[in-house]
Amino acid sequence: MQETKTITLPVSKKQVVVKGYMTAQIDREIQSIFAAAQQTHYESMVDSDKIGTAEALAGQTKVVMDSDPLAQFKANDKMIELMVISLAGDATNILERVMALPKDDVAFIFEQLNSIESDSKVVSSDPKAPPSN
Repeated sequence: MQETKTITLPVSKKQVVVKGYMTAQIDREIQSIFAAAQQTHYESMVDSDKIGTAEALAGQTKVVMDSDPLAQFKANDKMIELMVISLAGDATNILERVMALPKDDVAFIFEQLNSIESDSKVVSSDPKAPPSN
């Protein structure tokens, strides 16, 4: 596998060096952002005027899932921090400098990083499928 990949941005024409594959550690850090964004809590479905009564004890509860609407942004930022090695030959302040690029350049970087992530996944064959000869 290629250790790094150099891409030229479509608008600014700057060169970006990114990792050639996504490691399990990088994937885990990005996935942990999504996991932390999901919070579960229970809500009582009992009327407030019945609290403290026998009726309230028999009341129902519902599970509520909350999620952080900024989780995708945080995960994207983490992906840039962990996957982009340099921008225009400079390895400092990568996230800030990438986010200061034209929007189309940033979209292109994400497209490339998502492609690298996809290429890093092992696709197992379907055990039910007949072997190809």
